Amino acid sequence: MGTEFEPDEFQLEQSCFHFRLISFVAYKNVIDARRASWRIVSFIEQKEESRGNEDHVAIIHDYRTKIKSELSTICGGILKLLDSRLIPSASAKDSKVFYLKMKGDYHRYLAEFMTGAEHKEAVERHSHRRVGSNSSDPTRFGTQFLCFLVRDSQLSRSRL
Repeated sequence: MGTEFEPDEFQLEQSCFHFRLISFVAYKNVIDARRASWRIVSFIEQKEESRGNEDHVAIIHDYRTKIKSELSTICGGILKLLDSRLIPSASAKDSKVFYLKMKGDYHRYLAEFMTGAEHKEAVERHSHRRVGSNSSDPTRFGTQFLCFLVRDSQLSRSRL
């Protein structure tokens, strides 16, 4: 009665897709709440500065620093997981591309709230993964990347 379950290729692909989707949504929800908090608190801090409410500014600045710390910790944890586990173990090309895009997104999130040298480093890490393009236009980049994927999949099929 002990039959082993061996999933076929389609089931493995679907399982991998669902894992990627669930992990993406979970991390995105966690980080988006803090990114929204960061924007709102920064806006309130600017308003209070313009009004000259230094007591309020100090309290808001402390809270904004706490949010920045949480964002850094979460993004750092996700980037570490991507670099140490998910990207190296991704066997399918679409999985690897998905995780590399996710990595770029989290570097971009870091760049949103960092300042000075930290900001410059985060921007450089986000922008270094271009696929044969000098353009930073996201639509053009996405189109070029999709063409690359289609061409690659057509080559794979022709080899069969």
